[in-house]
Amino acid sequence: MILAWLIPVIVGVAVVLQGGFNRQVSQQWGLATTVLVNGMVFLVVALLLWAIMKLRPDFLPREFLPPQDGGAVAIWRVILPGVFGVLIVVGLPWAITRMGALGAILILLVTQLVVSMIWDALVEGIPVQPLRVAGMALALVGAWLAQPHR
Repeated sequence: MILAWLIPVIVGVAVVLQGGFNRQVSQQWGLATTVLVNGMVFLVVALLLWAIMKLRPDFLPREFLPPQDGGAVAIWRVILPGVFGVLIVVGLPWAITRMGALGAILILLVTQLVVSMIWDALVEGIPVQPLRVAGMALALVGAWLAQPHR
């Protein structure tokens, strides 16, 4: 259970650091080159992970391994996550440049909360609850308050 809490924390830190570093690098190289380099590093790390999965599957949690009865997957379910990844790598440093890391991440967070609740309701079958909606509203107010008011 601790790992289930720790991984999102690590991912949250990674999102902020990736966006911040990409903003800094893009000032020297441009955003398109920065995204290309990110993609190449991603490919190398993904290939290493895939090689570990093939050579030493016992090193990885079972979710990393293909199921025994794995079947066909609709191609759009494979392509869209990659497109979304590029959008994140491009969009976050661009937004950080305009509103700072706190403002960009808070808006990203609130958006993620809303879309996550919709996903849970439509895909996972988890009902919308008033307290969850209130929490999202509170986060939205926090995002607005944290914006630099000029």
